[in-house]
Amino acid sequence: MAGFWPRKRPVLLAARWDGVIPLKLPVRPLEPRDVREIMSFIRKHGTVRSPFDLVNIGWTTEEIRTRFRSIRIQGDLVAREFVH
Repeated sequence: MAGFWPRKRPVLLAARWDGVIPLKLPVRPLEPRDVREIMSFIRKHGTVRSPFDLVNIGWTTEEIRTRFRSIRIQGDLVAREFVH
């Protein structure tokens, strides 16, 4: 399921499933705080208790990589970076 954050309806729909590909309005890369907010929203409203995937698409700079490394891993949240 994909949707624009902070519009909650698409993320609420995704919370019923096992993953979301959020985009940010205005169109820009997600910040670590955005990921934390989205996952908090999913945990609060989700009906699936299995692992949940959040895919962050976009471009990566060294600054963004460093900031995402600073996200503390909580529960089933695991951050992975795939470079294509």
